[in-house]
Amino acid sequence: MTDMYAICDVMKKPHGVLHVSYPESGGGVSLRPSTIMKELSDMLCENGAPLEIKRIEFDRLTRLGADGCAKRAATLFATEKSCYYEVLRNAVSGRAILEERIAYGSAYECMAENDKLRLDGVYDTPERVALPDGAYFKDTTSVSRLETFFNCPYSHYFKYILGLRKRKDGKQEGTENGTVLHYILEKFFSDVRDGVLTKAEDIRDKAYAYFDEAIRVNGFEVLLEKQDIGRLLRRVKEEGVRVCEDLYEIYQRSEFKPALLEAKIGEDGIQPMTLKVGDRTVRLKGTIDRVDTCGDMFTIVDYKTYKSADLTLKELYYGQKIQLYIYMKAVEDSLKAKPVGVFYLPIFAGFMSDDTSRYKFKGQVTNNESIMAQLDSVAAYAPRESVVPYRLARDRKTLNPDVHLPRHAFDLLGNYAVRLAEKGADEIANGYIKPSPVKDTCKNCNFAEICAYRECNERKLGTAGMSSFDISDKDSDGENGKSETNKNDGGGTAEKANANKEFKE
Repeated sequence: MTDMYAICDVMKKPHGVLHVSYPESGGGVSLRPSTIMKELSDMLCENGAPLEIKRIEFDRLTRLGADGCAKRAATLFATEKSCYYEVLRNAVSGRAILEERIAYGSAYECMAENDKLRLDGVYDTPERVALPDGAYFKDTTSVSRLETFFNCPYSHYFKYILGLRKRKDGKQEGTENGTVLHYILEKFFSDVRDGVLTKAEDIRDKAYAYFDEAIRVNGFEVLLEKQDIGRLLRRVKEEGVRVCEDLYEIYQRSEFKPALLEAKIGEDGIQPMTLKVGDRTVRLKGTIDRVDTCGDMFTIVDYKTYKSADLTLKELYYGQKIQLYIYMKAVEDSLKAKPVGVFYLPIFAGFMSDDTSRYKFKGQVTNNESIMAQLDSVAAYAPRESVVPYRLARDRKTLNPDVHLPRHAFDLLGNYAVRLAEKGADEIANGYIKPSPVKDTCKNCNFAEICAYRECNERKLGTAGMSSFDISDKDSDGENGKSETNKNDGGGTAEKANANKEFKE
């Protein structure tokens, strides 16, 4: 109680900023914070959230300014042995931030040769680990796991092999909005498809009911009671109404209608997909947001709740986004239909200029303009204002070949994605874990704080387009939308991409 009184007394005195701190260790042992720290954190809020307890880093050289940095460095790196200990403690451990590495690099050069050899041994970049057969895969794996591997094998090792998870701090993770909107759209298009919802004026009440059901099914009731998260979720409720009303208008303009919603590979009429990993077969799992069909044609639609979502051939080529094309192959084999579009559909709250559509598919679409008009009737007279991707080539006369594809190109890209997935799965099974993130991946990595190789060995990916997949752009779908005979089945495309080499080097 004495401590509590002292804290309360101190809090009444400051007129500016009060810093309350505690030591992490003392007397050779680690120390825990007083319960007062937890009570203060819960009592005081910033932007509607409890104050975060932050670790104070006293050794940050970059915070001292030029003169202070020089004086501090002179103290830290006064002897060969102190250089060794400081480099080991900060640079090798990963505590040093990028801006400090020049200083620690200079300290390394001042070390004794035998200490350099010792550090070089500690800092050897791991490339492979040996685990018992079957430890990397059970019977199934997900495409998102393979995409994680292609982005950074070491991050994949942390998440899927070691089973590490991001520490929960009680803050909103940003996934609740997407979960609720996905649920609303699934129920909305299910009712539209099944003829339960046929009038635009009924959408608002239906959308409210979908929202309430989404909150209940996902156990988000407690989140509604929190000031900050509850406010955002209530905003999602109104956003859900607007999204349903807008997409219903687009639905009425299209000859393509929802056929499959939240369809799981291996269930819901979708055949299982397997990857050959050594002498084993691993089954792929995944859920497809939406499949729209029209006659013998179909499109894949995946909802994204952020405006910047895009699906480029470069990301497919390097394995960052192979998911939708693998899903496309699964649907194509199951429905015996031909793909004419593979899309992300960004769903976001925001304002758009008057001459653009708020909703725009991102990805690849057929180069047959008649089929584009079937996807959205607006594309027949104002393609830039339609939901269908529309981009001209550099000549400003023809369609961009990286966005508008001939029939056989979809098959070739699908085959490429499957072969690349098998290549990645085989490397995972062989224990490949080398830290080699795609540039800027570390900025959003959940394991950046514990990774000794943060922002090291980054890979800057080159450009990639249709020509990278060795596809001829001579063929085009006919006016009736019938497909050309596919002369190229994509043989060797994964090998040509040599994406495995990219993340090894």
